[in-house]
This record gives sequence, structure tokens and C-alpha cells, in this order.
Amino acid sequence: MQRQHWLGLFALVTLILASAALGRTLGLRLGDSFYLAIFVPTLIGWWLGRRNQRKAEHS
Repeated sequence: MQRQHWLGLFALVTLILASAALGRTLGLRLGDSFYLAIFVPTLIGWWLGRRNQRKAEHS
């Protein structure tokens, strides 16, 4: 794998663990905090993908 892939994977894992820790700090159960940690980056990725797709259609 290229260096960029490893960096992206590290960033994704860090985001998930940080989100889970934040969820635990807010008083959520462990399962709920992991669900939130997976759901939020997925939602952001979906939104960015749709935004980039629209930009490509207008070009």
C-alpha cells in the first residue's frame, strides 16, 4: 500500500476511537458510542461524495 493509504487508515481509526471516547465522556454506552463513531464519518463521507459528484456533473 502507498503511504497515503496508511495515513488515511490511521486518520480513520483515530477518528473512530476519538469519537467513541467522546461518546463515553458524554455518558453513552460503549455500543452506542461505537455506533456513533462509525455513523458520523460514514455520513460525512456520503455527503462529500455527493458534493463531489455534483461538481463533476456541472463541469
